Amino acid sequence: MALKFIISLILSLLVAFFAIQNSGSVNINVLFATYTISQALVIIISAIAGAVVVLFLGTIQQVKLSMKLKGFSKTISKLEEENRVLKEKVNVIEVKPSESLQEDSIQEITSEFQ
Repeated sequence: MALKFIISLILSLLVAFFAIQNSGSVNINVLFATYTISQALVIIISAIAGAVVVLFLGTIQQVKLSMKLKGFSKTISKLEEENRVLKEKVNVIEVKPSESLQEDSIQEITSEFQ
């Protein structure tokens, strides 16, 4: 995180230095209007617009990943519940044969005495 911040800071300083070096006036045509403004201002506004676009796209990606993570969490919860139920069923099945064996043994013993 700190490395990204440092790189962003260095790039911002390079853009600012470039803008100061190119501070002459330029004509900007927007639709049907013409404006004369500093080239440095155009460079800085363009850099800010680019940063806003990157921020917007990054936010969209974060929201998509968050939604996907939430879906995975729900799937994990369902699978954990299914796993718990199946383990209970296995325990019941493991217990039943031993009980039926005991009952069979008891019946055999009682039949021998009769």
